[in-house]
Amino acid sequence: MAIEEAVVQFLIEHPHLGQQEVAMKLTEALAIDISPNGVRSVWLRNNMNTTTLKVEKSQAL
Repeated sequence: MAIEEAVVQFLIEHPHLGQQEVAMKLTEALAIDISPNGVRSVWLRNNMNTTTLKVEKSQAL
């Protein structure tokens, strides 16, 4: 669950990045090993699967 929380927090801070970029940056910056498909799965579970949804969630918090 800690990985999912880190992904969601990162997405809130960077809502315009794609799943490949998010996976790379999380691996580099936080040493979290997650695949682009793993990022997408987190997006889907948290209703953040489009840029619009990610931006709305980012602005709401």
